[in-house]
Amino acid sequence: MYKFIHVLLVVAAFFLSSCSSNLAKYRVTDNYTSVMSPAQSMSELDRQSRDTKPHLIYSYPKNRGTSGANFVNLDPIKYKILNYINSVRAKGNACGASAPPLAWNAKLEDAAIAHAQDMSSKNFLGHIGSGSNTDLAKKALGVGSNFYERIIYFGYPIKPQEVAGEIITYTKYRVVGSEMPYKNFTHAVDNFLHSPKHCAILMNPRFHDVAVASYKDNEKMYWVIEFAEVTY
Repeated sequence: MYKFIHVLLVVAAFFLSSCSSNLAKYRVTDNYTSVMSPAQSMSELDRQSRDTKPHLIYSYPKNRGTSGANFVNLDPIKYKILNYINSVRAKGNACGASAPPLAWNAKLEDAAIAHAQDMSSKNFLGHIGSGSNTDLAKKALGVGSNFYERIIYFGYPIKPQEVAGEIITYTKYRVVGSEMPYKNFTHAVDNFLHSPKHCAILMNPRFHDVAVASYKDNEKMYWVIEFAEVTY
């Protein structure tokens, strides 16, 4: 079976203080999962940030990247995609018991679209944005955004003790075929289920919301799946 390369999983807890500049000290959290379990990551963030005050940031950029020949319009299959994710969660598997269904979130979708476009246009695969003009949530030119910065940039409310996650990959046309977004998506998810870390985030019962986005090039489709927990 086709195996993905350079596929990373990042899970972080968010403890935000009173202004967006304070996000800088959380930029290292993407490295936690390389040496810690997600639970340990959350515990460490809690230890470092338990005294900070939450601050919700809402931003509504005019251009999230939904244009150009390489944009994959998932609107016709959006709820088919959501139902597939929820069917996987409902069944349960080796990495987790059955989990509650997720709801599609437009702000997470904006963040996913922006990062998928960034990866496609700059031909890379990674959780850190390119830091270029296509990395909308960058802190400065040459300083790429982290996934939680993108979620915040597009207005998703994050509060202390809540978690979010991102899964990225690409599917190759020579393996799955071209012009078949849904087949490419299910192929990606089915492969994630064979990876304990990716499976764990797909099955995480704490998540409430999800969104998926895709951009393509001549050989592959880039996929971004954003997950988040929020209580209102």
